[in-house]
Amino acid sequence: MKRMTILSAMAATVVGMTAQVNAPEIDGYLSRGTLMYRDQNYQGAIDQLTQLKRMSPDSHQAEEADFYIALSRLYRGELSEARQLLEAFIGDYPSSSHMLTALMSIADCDFYEGEYEQALARYNAIPESALDLAAAEDYRYRKAYSLMKLDEWDAAMNQFASLRSTKRYSNAARFYQGYIYYAQGDYSKAKELLSSVNTSTAPGNRADYYLTQIAFTEGDYDKALSMARKAMNTVAEFTPEMQRIAGESLYNLGDEAEAVTYLEKWTTTRRCRKRHSTTTP
Repeated sequence: MKRMTILSAMAATVVGMTAQVNAPEIDGYLSRGTLMYRDQNYQGAIDQLTQLKRMSPDSHQAEEADFYIALSRLYRGELSEARQLLEAFIGDYPSSSHMLTALMSIADCDFYEGEYEQALARYNAIPESALDLAAAEDYRYRKAYSLMKLDEWDAAMNQFASLRSTKRYSNAARFYQGYIYYAQGDYSKAKELLSSVNTSTAPGNRADYYLTQIAFTEGDYDKALSMARKAMNTVAEFTPEMQRIAGESLYNLGDEAEAVTYLEKWTTTRRCRKRHSTTTP
């Protein structure tokens, strides 16, 4: 998956800002650590706040340190450790003002691990009305994606529809709605949506793959060939399928010689990928 979306809008306001940032006292470590967290320097935040924990902090300082260390682990992709820290945080600080963020972050651990059913159950236990605007958008997007992965098409469509007018998720929402229509065989609606996305960034950069599949399925071999040649170098994992479609389109267009060239590339690429997958831990 790409770099995780930052739940910065849900993070509490940095504490201890009146302390000298370069001071060696506990408040100095707390200020530096939380500032580093906000600057996405997660390892730096962990280092500063771990040092704070060694200095006999008071209960508030310890709570803040534990919270930001846990989130820093999450955003570094250390999901197992982040989950343990977040669960410990919930047990240690049941009245914390960070409780909602901690619960959402545990759901995010499930989401990023691909445990979509468990993630969805956790998200559903969080009232969206308690979230601010940015956090609510993250919440709806991850619920929509989880629903889609669980083949709950209608519910996913409704969630993605609610994100179509947002700045951060509009492109992804249109792409995934287009993908759902494609998966359901409604190629007309799929083409309309997939043709409207920004293909310069993920997940919109995958749109041409599905548009190529549609063109080939509909027997538009000239278009399928043109799109396959363009798409085969866009997303590496799609290259073999695009080689196949290019070859079969050429065959249907009567150019058997060039068709064989692409189909041989397809066979070789698939064989290499299969061999690599069996030797990779």
